This record gives sequence, C-alpha cells and structure tokens, in this order.
Amino acid sequence: MKAEEIKSIIGKSLSDIHKKHVGRIIGYYANTKNEVTSIELEFVNGDFVNTPVSQIEITGDSAYYIQPWELEAGALKNQFDLIVRRIKALDELQKNGDIDINIYEELRKQHSSSIEELKEQKDILLESLKDRMQKLDNQIKELEIFLANSKMQHSSGEIDEQAYKTAYEAVNRGLNIAISEKNHLKELTDFLKNAESTINEKTNDENESEIPNLNDKNVSTHLGKIPDIVYLKMKEEEA
Repeated sequence: MKAEEIKSIIGKSLSDIHKKHVGRIIGYYANTKNEVTSIELEFVNGDFVNTPVSQIEITGDSAYYIQPWELEAGALKNQFDLIVRRIKALDELQKNGDIDINIYEELRKQHSSSIEELKEQKDILLESLKDRMQKLDNQIKELEIFLANSKMQHSSGEIDEQAYKTAYEAVNRGLNIAISEKNHLKELTDFLKNAESTINEKTNDENESEIPNLNDKNVSTHLGKIPDIVYLKMKEEEA
C-alpha cells in the first residue's frame, strides 16, 4: 500500500465489515519507498493502536477495519482450501500416471503432515470464536429485552415518541450489526470444523496415505510445510 492511498482517508470514520463504527485513522508509518508499513488508529474508546496494513481495507474513499480474528480465520480458511485442492490434484496426477509414484508419496505425506501445523491454530481460534459468539448472543438478548421494555414504557405513557424512536433506532442498528457478525462467525466456524473432515473424505475415497485427525490429541506435533513445487513426469508418447 502506497502512502497516497491512505492520505485521503486520514481523519475519516472507520467501520468494520459489519458497519460497526470502530474509530478513525489518524496517520501512518512509511518506509523510504513511500510504502505504508503500519497505520495509527484512534478507537472509539479512546485507545490508540498501531495496526498492521493487512487489517485495513481501502475501497475508494472508504476504509474498513478487519478484526484480528477475521484475518486469522481467513488465512486458515485459505490454507485448508489450498491443501484440499493440492491433495486432489496430486491424487489425479498419480491416477493418470503423470507423476512418479515416489515423488507422489513424498508430496502426499508432506501435505498430509502440514495439517498438523494448522491444528493448534484452528483449536485456539475456534475457542475464541465460540466465546465471541456467546457474547453476541448475550448482546442480542439484552437488546431484545431492552426493546420490549421500551415498547412497554412507550405504550404506558412513561416515555414520549421521541424517546422511543431514539431507543428503537439504536437497538435496531445494534441488532443488525450483532446478527451480521454472528452469521459471519458461524460461517467461519462451520468451515473450520468441516475442513478436516473434507480432507479426510478425499483421502479415504482414494485409499491413500492417512491424513492425521486434527481432534486426535495423540497426533504428532511435527510441523509440516506445504511444498511450493510439484514435480511431474511427462507421459511417453506412443510410437
């Protein structure tokens, strides 16, 4: 991100993807190439935080704040998706005879063991998402109770129309934000929970080397690395 991209939004309101106001951008740090290295934020609670560039998304003249857990969940999602696609590709290449069997087994093993690297991250993140969803459930319940109470007070003449309108608009806005975030959390949680079973199903279908179960506490803690290159062999042309 170049400094020119962020200059126009300094001082403007900053929201997350659920349209919740979180604060504003007040400045940035840049290197000698004029590339932004981090962004200074002022949150609505008065805290000042130096934030990685990856947590800010700029669209036109607007900027959006990406929560740390959203960033982590997105990265894990992409890694799981990559593993699924690569294992599927390796199986197809081996089935069609386009890859040497020894190389296939080595790469298959590396990709299978790379799941172990994601295990701890996934479990910690799922626990964090679970806690956040519980807080959102409590918040939604509180807002619904307050709205019912406001309706009662309005009907009984305890508060006037303006007071009720203020409460209603605030609660409605809060419910929309909370429900949006909860639905997003559920989508991410479901994906992370199902990602491993998806990989295991593909493995079992091909009857190839076993992929370790992420929920098995006895699985080795050896950290694998997803290889960047797949070596292929060309089919010999028929005479």
